[in-house]
Amino acid sequence: MESGVAVSLGARDARASVEPLGSGLHVLSLEGRLTPGWAGNLAAGLAERSISIERGEARASRGGLWSARFDVRPLAGAPTLAALDLVALARTDAGRGFATPLRLHAYELDASDAHGGSLRLAVSAPDCVGFLAGLLRRLAYFALFPVALRLETQADRVSDELWLRGAGQRVPSANARAALGRALAAHAGLR
Repeated sequence: MESGVAVSLGARDARASVEPLGSGLHVLSLEGRLTPGWAGNLAAGLAERSISIERGEARASRGGLWSARFDVRPLAGAPTLAALDLVALARTDAGRGFATPLRLHAYELDASDAHGGSLRLAVSAPDCVGFLAGLLRRLAYFALFPVALRLETQADRVSDELWLRGAGQRVPSANARAALGRALAAHAGLR
C-alpha cells in the first residue's frame, strides 16, 4: 500500500488509501462520512494534478457513509499519489470544475426508484482529464449530487452512470429534471 490517510470529518472519520495495480494504474479507496460535493471536489483536485480517473464506483449508505473505489492513472508531471492528502482533496472545492468543456456524445436522464428516489443520468462522451469534475460541477449548479456512481473509460470514451438526489437528500423535482435536461441537451448539441 502506497499511502493510508485518516482525517477527521466532523464527528466521523474518513480515510483514503492508494494501492498500485501495475501498468501505471492505482486503486484509490475512500470510506467514511463525506459531504455533498466531495466527488466533484476530488475529481477537480485530481484533474488539476494531472491524475486521470479511468473507472470507479461509489455509493452512499442510508446513514450517509460513503464507500468509493477508483482506478486512477497519474499522467506526466503528476505528483506521487502517496504525497497527496486525498481526504482533504475531497473536502476542498478546487473551484475549477467549469473550466473543462463538457461535450457529450449522448445522455439518458430518467427518474429512478433506486436510492429512495433519484434521477439516473447516463452519459457518453469523449474522454479528457477533468471531464468528471466538469460534469459534477454542473450538476451541483442544479443542487444535484450523486448518491451512487459508476464510471468507465475505454478507448478514449467515457461511459458514466450517476444516481442523483437534491440538497438535503431530497428526491429531485420535475423542474430540476427539466432544467438539467435542457442543459445536457445543449452540451450534446441537441438543443
